[in-house]
Amino acid sequence: NKLTNYNKEINELKSIISAEITSRRKFQTKSNESIAKLAIQQEHDLFTLRKELNHLIELSSVRLSNIETSTAVYKETMLLQIADNRNYITDSMNRLYNNNDH
Repeated sequence: NKLTNYNKEINELKSIISAEITSRRKFQTKSNESIAKLAIQQEHDLFTLRKELNHLIELSSVRLSNIETSTAVYKETMLLQIADNRNYITDSMNRLYNNNDH
């Protein structure tokens, strides 16, 4: 009788332990799947970020080129205006000088 009860208890414990092992294996499998999905998502996000960064660099490069061109044009325009002003002043001074001689 005691032996039968003992065997029943052992069988119940075996059943509980087996269910616990199965539950832990399922949990481990789901955890591994979640980690794999997360790694794939992170890889995709990183790829997207790299792509966006490259696009941003291209846009920045174009913008910088436009600024450099605009600055060069502005500089050239300013130099021409300075030359024009210098010529105007020189011409005006010459006219004043010539008018005072006659």
